[in-house]
Amino acid sequence: MEPVHPEGARTVTTIEISHPSQMPAAFFEFQHARGETLEASIAEGFQGWLESDLPPLACALGASVGDCVEVQHDGRRVVFGPVRYRCERDVEAGEPCPCCLFTQSAAAFAPLLAQPGVHALRLFASRGGEQGSAADCRCNGEDHADGQSALLRYIESWPDAGFEFRKQYVIITP
Repeated sequence: MEPVHPEGARTVTTIEISHPSQMPAAFFEFQHARGETLEASIAEGFQGWLESDLPPLACALGASVGDCVEVQHDGRRVVFGPVRYRCERDVEAGEPCPCCLFTQSAAAFAPLLAQPGVHALRLFASRGGEQGSAADCRCNGEDHADGQSALLRYIESWPDAGFEFRKQYVIITP
């Protein structure tokens, strides 16, 4: 938790996910949030998890929760959760397609498609503002450097919308 003055808090929490038969190896994900109080910030982080991460996890397990898109790729099922997207100004291209963060960076994820097991990918990319271009990619909660590099390259193809970010959770299953 980090206090934000004059009032409020910025928090980072984690959720650990596992399923006895389909996801036996537990993995985790971070929730970054900000709120007017500590409690509001934590609640915002978990609400974001419910909206972004839970739908593709549930769909990967066979439930229908929220809007998910899925494709078959190299004998694997890839489930795309909703894209969280914000931009400073509209551009003609509109919002990104639900699989672009993954497909535009697919070469970085080819090894995961060839490996057994379940892989949960957190994809985040932003451009503009004080920080310039930034990307974060995690696989089962751990940094994925090749994915991060691929996302940074993908950012360069975006039309100029001022400050912009795209965030998504993707599940790769057998």
